[in-house]
Parts: sequence; C-alpha cells; structure tokens
Amino acid sequence: MQDRVISELAKVNKNLIVVNISGNAVAMPWVNEVPAIVQGWFLGSEAGTALASVLVGDANPSGKLPFTFPAKLEDVGAHKLGEYPGNKEELAAVTLTIDKKALSFFDDAKHEWVAEPGKFEAIIGSSSRDIKGTVPFELK
Repeated sequence: MQDRVISELAKVNKNLIVVNISGNAVAMPWVNEVPAIVQGWFLGSEAGTALASVLVGDANPSGKLPFTFPAKLEDVGAHKLGEYPGNKEELAAVTLTIDKKALSFFDDAKHEWVAEPGKFEAIIGSSSRDIKGTVPFELK
C-alpha cells in the first residue's frame, strides 16, 4: 500500500522526498520514481526536528554508510557458499606489501618518522587465538 502511495505522489510532485525510517534495508520499487530519499534509521525522540533541519537545508548530516546495500541477493558473498576465497586447501586469495612506511614510528627526539632495520615476522590468522602461519621478512 505504501509503495503505491509513494508512486502516485511521485507522479504529481516532481520534488517529492521520501523519508524512510527503518532498521534495515527495505525494498524500494519506486526508487527510480523519486528524486530524493532520506534514510532515517531509528532517530530517537528528536527525529522530527532532525529531519526538518536536514530537509530545509539547515543541517548537512554528511553521513557515510559503513556498508553497502546489494542490488540483488547474488551480490551478497554469504549467499554464494562454496564460491568465496579460502574454501580451497591450496593458498592462491593474498600478496601483502609491507614497506618502510608501514614499519615506521615517530621519533620525537628527531621529530621525524623512523623505520629501524631488522628482522620482522608477519603473523597470519583468523584471530589472535587462531594463528594459521607466520612469514618472516627483513627491513634493510
């Protein structure tokens, strides 16, 4: 019902802004019919005030999503069981480049970044409690 209302409103108002308040991604079949969508999530007791400030241009929330919404289920790696890296016994999926900058620390006496030469070891694991291997390397 709401989808139909939004579609009909978009036909008569070219400046329609849809404010979607939800806790997760939702289907938006009208997404190409409206010029703007504001995703509100769960905004709390001052939701109306905050949304009004955004909609009239008094505030720019400049929010950045720490994730993406897939266009279709096949775009989600968790739904492609058996097709993701790491399910093979052979090691093919990583190459790491650890340069001097990655090993540098700030020396406050010299007031510059310093990397001390020496032997190092990269420790590889799925967690600190599940070490899969180590790779020694040297900075000269």
